[in-house]
Amino acid sequence: MAHNGDPVDDAAAAGLAELAGRSWVTRWLVARDIFSLPQDAQWFAAAPGPVVRAWARLDPDRLDELVKSHVTPEALQQSDHQLKTAAEALIGVTSVPALRDETKVAFERTVGGALADPETAVSGATILAGVLTEGDSRANEWLAALREAIGKTTGSHQLSALAQAYAAVAGKLKEADPHAAEELATLRETIGKTTNP
Repeated sequence: MAHNGDPVDDAAAAGLAELAGRSWVTRWLVARDIFSLPQDAQWFAAAPGPVVRAWARLDPDRLDELVKSHVTPEALQQSDHQLKTAAEALIGVTSVPALRDETKVAFERTVGGALADPETAVSGATILAGVLTEGDSRANEWLAALREAIGKTTGSHQLSALAQAYAAVAGKLKEADPHAAEELATLRETIGKTTNP
């Protein structure tokens, strides 16, 4: 796999295949290590997709339990950057429609509540935009949080991702929403104030 530019080498792929076939105890131990040990969080964050696919193996209950346990306000506010990055990587590969209703609500509440943090916004805003329907009342709240994240951003990589996420969420505002023009003007002003090295 590594020769195709995938960060997962052949040994890691074999390990993922083994993980997929192991018991729930093995999956529990791996999750515990990923979300509590910075060195394991770092390798997970580098390629979360293959790990989550091996973990879930087409079983939505496995994905649901992983998200319920590790996408929490505490996980997104922890001081260890690598552990926080692992939680954000899990957010970025989560399929919201595959979650149970109560987990979906908790996921949306947790990620939506953390959008003011630039790293969380980059991993979660576009996914949240996918769950919004036109005129959803949460759009204005999430846009305000994204504006705050944009205001805190200093890197062009993050700024670009946040602008795309903002556009995705803003696209869910009602066509005749009188606040839409105001929201876009505020975004332009915020981006103009952002330091972009």
